[in-house]
Amino acid sequence: MMRWLVLLSSLVACVPTVSSQDFLLGAWLRSERIASGFTSFVRWEFRANGTFLQTGYPELTQQGRYRILEDNNDLLKIRFFEQSGTFGTDDRELQIQINRTRDEIIISGTAFPRAK
Repeated sequence: MMRWLVLLSSLVACVPTVSSQDFLLGAWLRSERIASGFTSFVRWEFRANGTFLQTGYPELTQQGRYRILEDNNDLLKIRFFEQSGTFGTDDRELQIQINRTRDEIIISGTAFPRAK
């Protein structure tokens, strides 16, 4: 039994952990039913080339570049810059919490599961 536990812990130790930056890559989607049977949504997409796209309904489009300023145990501080769209062109910073267990990111208290 002890031999199996040692082997199992060795295998678990060999599983690579994806960096926060790599975990963030891809699309994240939050949708919910609103009045009159309509569905609202916000979708974030973070690309490896440092660009992002935020879309949604009611009408929302923001795009530009992003840079991770800090990574503190899956709490990211991100700067958005060279952007255009619904929220204008000013640089802005947000904190994004990564929840690996639920495969989601949390922005301003709102969870965004990974888009399928």
